[in-house]
Amino acid sequence: MKKIFKFIFIFLFSIFLIIIVFIGKYQYDQNQKVDDFFSKVNKVEIVSYPSRTNWEESDRLKTSELHLILEKSSFKEKYIKDRILLSEEQENKLIDVFRNINLGIATQAACYEPRHLIVCFDKENKVYGYFELCIECGTYDSSKNMEGILNFSMEKGAEFEMLFKEFGIKYFTDNN
Repeated sequence: MKKIFKFIFIFLFSIFLIIIVFIGKYQYDQNQKVDDFFSKVNKVEIVSYPSRTNWEESDRLKTSELHLILEKSSFKEKYIKDRILLSEEQENKLIDVFRNINLGIATQAACYEPRHLIVCFDKENKVYGYFELCIECGTYDSSKNMEGILNFSMEKGAEFEMLFKEFGIKYFTDNN
């Protein structure tokens, strides 16, 4: 009986260690992606705006066209509610949120009414990457070089909302 108990204990302990190593490796790999991306970023801007369903029909963007609009710097200024250029300290806090992986529940819904956009610029002041997020439903759109950099969800959206409020963003729903 003692041998069986010892075997079960060693077996379970081994599985536990394997899981811990796997999580550590995943965390390391994700942090490396974040660090690699942000090492090429010179400045970060956060923009808030009403849901595009409330824009004039001619101004609405398809999600697949967002990168073209950003590259041409023709995002409709008349819809922008907040625009904040992050300080170095704020950038570091944002990077920390990207690095902090949520391995628990990751809930998403299907509304996709994004009202916030993180735009990253390179040293030539050109758009290097973007991350448009819907805090309410936990879904996003991003530039190709930001794909897979974050496991975004409603829970992660709540983290971003708190951070954005700390940074001075005031616009979160079309009701305010």
